[in-house]
Amino acid sequence: MRLSCLLLCVLPALGQSAPPHFEPPTDTLYTPFSFEQGKALASAPGKEIVFSDYAGMNEMLKASYEAYDPEMDCEDCGKKRFAHSVDIELTEPLFENPVKTEDGYQYVTRVRSVGALTLGLTVKADIDAPEFELYVIAPRVGRSFGPFYKEDMLGSEGRCLPLLQGEEIILVLLTNARNFTELRLLRYSHGFEQLFAVSKLESCHIDLACAEDGALRILGSGTGLLIFANSVYCSSALVNVPATQTNEPYLLTAAHCVSTDSGVTAAEIIWDFQLGYCGSVDAPDLDLLPRSFGDKLLETSAIYDMTLMSLDSVESGPNGRAYLGWNATPRTIGDDLVTIGHPDQAPTKISFGSVKKLNLDVFGGTYIKAVLAKDGGVTEGGSSGSPVVLHSADYSLIGIHSGALQHTCGRENNIQFVGALSDFFPQVSTYLNKTDDPGNGGGGSTGCATKTALRGQDPELLARAYEFRDWLNQSSAGRLFVDLYYKVLSPVAKPIVEESEIARKAYVHSLSSVLSVK
Repeated sequence: MRLSCLLLCVLPALGQSAPPHFEPPTDTLYTPFSFEQGKALASAPGKEIVFSDYAGMNEMLKASYEAYDPEMDCEDCGKKRFAHSVDIELTEPLFENPVKTEDGYQYVTRVRSVGALTLGLTVKADIDAPEFELYVIAPRVGRSFGPFYKEDMLGSEGRCLPLLQGEEIILVLLTNARNFTELRLLRYSHGFEQLFAVSKLESCHIDLACAEDGALRILGSGTGLLIFANSVYCSSALVNVPATQTNEPYLLTAAHCVSTDSGVTAAEIIWDFQLGYCGSVDAPDLDLLPRSFGDKLLETSAIYDMTLMSLDSVESGPNGRAYLGWNATPRTIGDDLVTIGHPDQAPTKISFGSVKKLNLDVFGGTYIKAVLAKDGGVTEGGSSGSPVVLHSADYSLIGIHSGALQHTCGRENNIQFVGALSDFFPQVSTYLNKTDDPGNGGGGSTGCATKTALRGQDPELLARAYEFRDWLNQSSAGRLFVDLYYKVLSPVAKPIVEESEIARKAYVHSLSSVLSVK
């Protein structure tokens, strides 16, 4: 059957699970320059670029986004915005007047958006640019980030640089070129709302630092605040791959937060945004927290609102770093759950509830419906992507918070919608069951046959393939087809299309034909 050529890369392994893994704590924060060197660079002579279009307009910007957000399908199921992004076309070079060094030239540029509470920049390199190293300095504290290289910035969307608090970012570029004009500033994101404003939250939030179980508090180190394009935020979590010697930097979040290759490369994860003790109102300093950046999109599903992506690296921190265990067994009514995340860009919060209904079709997807306990905390915008774990000894991840009807303190039956890992697991089992043995089907063959055949050359066709898989998953017969088909054929097809150009072209032709008549 022609449809049998459609390999969308899902390997069923329902019922599997993995324990959590914990990296030991460290007080060492990675910085390419010392804090003293960073402060010296921040005060070095250089070019200045100032934007004043939104000076004094933070409250107006905030009100405009609160009044209307076309991405919101319900009151708490969208990405939350804290900054206004502005596309720009500078007529002047980003860097000028370098200083000669022993190894080449050093350029320094200060970029400022007057009155911004946070500032993010997106830059793009030209293909013929000479090799360079780019560093980002937080002038307030001297923290440095980088280096970032030419190959990081060649995509059409450019590269989002680290988000910083305040209205100014210092860019330091090292290169052998005496005149450097091949790096452009595409956009800046003017923060109109202070990230990490502890006092904004509903009064009934439960802080992670107040959790009675120390194991749950430790688990919070694996939950990250996900910043997308320097302007919107969600929550996310690391997941453990137990059979590999080194930690795989795999992150789960909601698909409505990140679902494309360009979205992944625009993602930044901020770790350890937690209060130091129960009752504290002092939020950690954004510019002094560990960071990770998105690397590759592994799998995504609009139906279950879940995305698995890889990160460039993961640092440990003062609380260590947790890689959450997971359980892909289908849930049962009454299972007790805990949600761990960052509602309204807050330090890590938790909420408690239980499974009320399974396979609920709502907002264009299929979810677990959970109900929070009356005094069990609440979720808010920004909770999207939070890990939802079993309220048990090992706190295994069973899903991702997708959305909720607006939660109110003291109300019974605050409703939460959860994308179930048991539904998403057939798509990601090759990643979560990955091993170091290249002969093991869960190891060296990890990946998607369709992605392998397309080689990143037809993102539109890949998107249509994902849509077709999600369409199949809406019915029991379709899920059975997907489940049965990929158990047998996906592991066989991937190495064939890798090794044979004739087979690869035939695969792509068949895939295109199938999707054109779907």
